[in-house]
Amino acid sequence: MASITFASAKQLRAIAEAIGEFVDEINFDFNSIATALTAQAMDASHICMVSLSLAMSLFSSIQGATSASFSDFSIISDFSGFSGPAPTTLGIHVPSLIRVLKCAGPDDSALLTSSGDTLKLAFMTDGDERSADVELKLMLIDTEKWSCEERLTEATFRMSSSLFARAMKDLSTLGSSVKFEFSSDELALTCDGTIGRARMRFKSQSQSQSQSQNQSVEEAQASFSLKALVSITKACCLAEDVTLHLVQGMPLRVEFDLDSISKLQYHLAPVNDDDDVVHEEEEL
Repeated sequence: MASITFASAKQLRAIAEAIGEFVDEINFDFNSIATALTAQAMDASHICMVSLSLAMSLFSSIQGATSASFSDFSIISDFSGFSGPAPTTLGIHVPSLIRVLKCAGPDDSALLTSSGDTLKLAFMTDGDERSADVELKLMLIDTEKWSCEERLTEATFRMSSSLFARAMKDLSTLGSSVKFEFSSDELALTCDGTIGRARMRFKSQSQSQSQSQNQSVEEAQASFSLKALVSITKACCLAEDVTLHLVQGMPLRVEFDLDSISKLQYHLAPVNDDDDVVHEEEEL
């Protein structure tokens, strides 16, 4: 049996909804170490990978992690530095988790307790004014693990999450893909659609900020699906800023920092501009 308490059920629901834009099933790996929860999954079309890492700071407590009925599941992560109970892997059906989390109040905490193939969620407010218990069936999900190592020569740009969300939604009214062009002092977004063309430019943050807080001087450009990018904006409510990372010919990494350690990341594969134009014409 494993027990873990999220300080905010509302935040957990927002995370689940952001993940659910791309995947229906995901393994939550719980540990009793600094990174308390990790999760990773690829969408069905293998266009976008979602990666989640939550630190202990987002939890009220984590106790008694064991492998429960999932002892035959092969955990790839290296836990050589782990002391105490074994980690727990919970197979979650994301749409069901979202429906269950809608039972929580805006100020509730969420206590998650696993036993066998069942996950019990208890929602509570301070002062015990209200409580609710819901049970959710767990799944045994066999999935791969992918490496998400940071790349030293990538182009990086940080901007307001609200500006990013607005830009993606506005550009999606014109076409189905957008070209990202990273330069030393700005990010340019270009959308060529059948009804018109739009170009947006975003200047870097204050030049007095350090490069690691702002953007790198590497240059790169590639086009990406606006439908997928609009889905990614579902996570914009989780962080004030979003950081974009790109290496030429590689997926775009869209990163939301939930705190100084916790992150929700999307790795979005580039699209071919010519194929995208054909797709737009077929839709018309």
